[in-house]
Amino acid sequence: MQSVLAKLSLRRTSALGGHKYQCDTCESTCHVYNSCGDRHCNQCSGSKRYDFAERAGKLLLDEVDYYQVVFTLPSQLSRLALSNRESLADLLFRSAWKSLRKTIRSEQGYDPAAIMVLHTWNQKLVVCHS
Repeated sequence: MQSVLAKLSLRRTSALGGHKYQCDTCESTCHVYNSCGDRHCNQCSGSKRYDFAERAGKLLLDEVDYYQVVFTLPSQLSRLALSNRESLADLLFRSAWKSLRKTIRSEQGYDPAAIMVLHTWNQKLVVCHS
């Protein structure tokens, strides 16, 4: 969490570099400093979240019930997940989808659809490092 806050505090400052622009007409200059690019930053990732919500919203159909289902890794796997992020995320998505699809097909009798999102914070909004 500390590195995230440190990165956010440097956003749009000379510490992260930037670009110098000069007006061709009046020759005045302007420095535009780089964004932090962190996924937790409202300025840097806010538009990505909005775009995702817009695209996902277009998939929703009127008069269809939607449900949120949460699959959670046990805390005992946190260290393994941190050192094998991509592999474990892929395994989690594939396993969750297989389980969800099998359960819905057998209990409800239809083929489900899903939008899956990896959420890496616990309910207290603390990075899980245990």
